[in-house]
Amino acid sequence: MQGSLSDIMASQEMQGHQTETILGSILRMASAEEANKCLEIGEWLSKVNFWTMQNEHFSKHVPGTGVWLLESEDYNAWSGKSTQDSQMPNPSTGVGKTVLSSTIVNNLLESYKLSESKIAVLCVYCSYKRQKEQTVQELLSSILKQLVQHRMQPSEYIKMLHKRYQTKISKPSLSEIIAAIEEETKGYAIVFLVLDALDELAELGGTRVKLLDILSKLPSQFRLLVTSRDVGGIGDIFAWDKKLVIKAAVDDLKAYVRTRITSETRLMRLLKGNEKLSEEIVDKVSGNAQGMFLLACLHMDALMGKNNRKALMDALSTLPKEIHSTYDEALDRIDKQGDDDRELAHEIFMWLTHTVQPLSVKQLQHALACTEDTDEMDEDALTDPDILTSVCAGLVVIDNESQVIRLVHYTTQEYFEKIRENLFPDAQMRITRTALKYISICGPEVGYFADSEELRACHDSYPFFEYAAQNWGIHAKGLSSDSGDTNMVIDFLSNSGKMLCAMQSLL
Repeated sequence: MQGSLSDIMASQEMQGHQTETILGSILRMASAEEANKCLEIGEWLSKVNFWTMQNEHFSKHVPGTGVWLLESEDYNAWSGKSTQDSQMPNPSTGVGKTVLSSTIVNNLLESYKLSESKIAVLCVYCSYKRQKEQTVQELLSSILKQLVQHRMQPSEYIKMLHKRYQTKISKPSLSEIIAAIEEETKGYAIVFLVLDALDELAELGGTRVKLLDILSKLPSQFRLLVTSRDVGGIGDIFAWDKKLVIKAAVDDLKAYVRTRITSETRLMRLLKGNEKLSEEIVDKVSGNAQGMFLLACLHMDALMGKNNRKALMDALSTLPKEIHSTYDEALDRIDKQGDDDRELAHEIFMWLTHTVQPLSVKQLQHALACTEDTDEMDEDALTDPDILTSVCAGLVVIDNESQVIRLVHYTTQEYFEKIRENLFPDAQMRITRTALKYISICGPEVGYFADSEELRACHDSYPFFEYAAQNWGIHAKGLSSDSGDTNMVIDFLSNSGKMLCAMQSLL
């Protein structure tokens, strides 16, 4: 949908220069052989690429916003001449902290050109959608990966670890990862680490506490900046030197609203020649947003669909001031769409609130296209990505870099988790049925894959196959034992060929 959170906040130029700068630094400082070795070690340590996420988040930055933080005394003390000084921005819900974190990372990259090998800039983006993968060990491994790949001069210790473990299924222990970080840090004068959304890590199992404890004991070269809501006692766990409560500045919100007004074709037509109404929208939306970019975005999504000035002014006068009321209004707009759009939106919400792993756009397209009557997958049955987002009233976005389709914010996830049982009482049955159907029609005719190449080819041609094969059993657990829905599971289990091809995706 034109004007969604993922693209309206994007600046007009591609914001990939961080990665380009890093690669340029690599080429200057390391031989091709050394570079290849470091890239190999990095990928062995972690498959996660936080720089892809950095580019994605910074692409949403509106020029001129965030200046108040970058020019603040506390930020300049942390990023400038002072010694180690941990700072914890403590944002309210929906204030755009992730975009702000990416702005900080970009500012550090510009301030300390990466041709200076003694200074490193690292970033970590936590996400409620990746809690299972974002363990303490995985996050620290990704930090180590960035250190190794920054200078392309790995320590003897990390080379020893790589040699020891590269032929084994196991990975280095947590203590070995920490020791390797300490060794790699010896080559740096300063290591900036920006960790965003600590509160979105799993609370169960002590992930937050363990990570904070380890971060607090990193070598003195580290300068940490962590953003988090103060939930679960996070603010009391770490003896932060400085805390900064963040709300989106009014000027930033106004800049965002003006950007939306000048980029929405329908709004531009309605407001043509009416500067007074344009400014009223700027003032009302930024005021009602109460320091939250998310609310401002959803309000603009609501206004952009109006067909005349009267409808626009009526909507402007009744904008909700509370996030859940805004979600209620968005659902109401969705339900007033045509039947096809309304049903599609509800299907999308059902999938995004019940899947156990994030789905790519292609995976969701295929899942939606697989119905009871489907005998084979048809490209013509796939719904265009723009339509997938446009029917959801701004509540669903697609990450440009990863192509993951998701709810716009963790508060959106929380909102749907409270109402999903009423909205989608048969969700597990529908997902299980779709998964088993997809496996049946997309798997090999002989009932099993001849080799790993054939399996990979299947995953490439049928994007939803891997998710379906790996997770159908999890969804089937939610079926009622006294319902007829269990028959389809029994039939599937009785078919050794289908079971075998599904099991091969687990290996």
